[in-house]
Amino acid sequence: MFSLAVEGVAIGLDFFLFRPSVCILDEYVPLYLSQIGYSASFIGLAPLLGLITQTVGIPLLGYLADKFRARRLFLFLSVFISIPSTLLFLAAETPEPICDESMGNSTITNITIVTALNRTDNFTSLPSALPSFSMKTQSDNNGERLKFFFMFMVLRGIFELSKRLTVTLITVAAMTHLKQDKSKFGYYACWGEIGGWPCTIYCWNVVIPLPT
Repeated sequence: MFSLAVEGVAIGLDFFLFRPSVCILDEYVPLYLSQIGYSASFIGLAPLLGLITQTVGIPLLGYLADKFRARRLFLFLSVFISIPSTLLFLAAETPEPICDESMGNSTITNITIVTALNRTDNFTSLPSALPSFSMKTQSDNNGERLKFFFMFMVLRGIFELSKRLTVTLITVAAMTHLKQDKSKFGYYACWGEIGGWPCTIYCWNVVIPLPT
């Protein structure tokens, strides 16, 4: 059964706390990109750099951790790097959502309120009480969206690398702790699933319900 020794409790707690800390980002990234106007093609490309960094980085970092016997150091660095890489998602300026709505026989796409008002014959000038709006062309908006998406992919790549390295090193620590009784690894891994899905996702949806 699950070991109540200090090492066993610590490993189980690692799985329980780490899984919910990363599953929120994994589950809500597609919804977030969809809400700010990215197509399914961009949403599908978002995790691409993360897969590349995992494929190349995990074997290399795992080899270095074993070669220099520095698993604890690598585990600390991976957790330390994953924290700012997650917070940097909040620093990126979200691009303006794409506006595409039909008005009679004409269609207005990606224009500002000022441009729409200037195209009508009913207004000769804007009242001074109205706030000023910055005018951006279609190419400017597309450039900002591509820049944001590239930054998003880079951050996702760093995050996925640090996340997968952390999971790998925690798994190695659990297997080392179990020694010859490796069949009980599932008792530790299940705490990660309990913390990730039933607890975090459910509680998050209760606190911040999804838009309908």
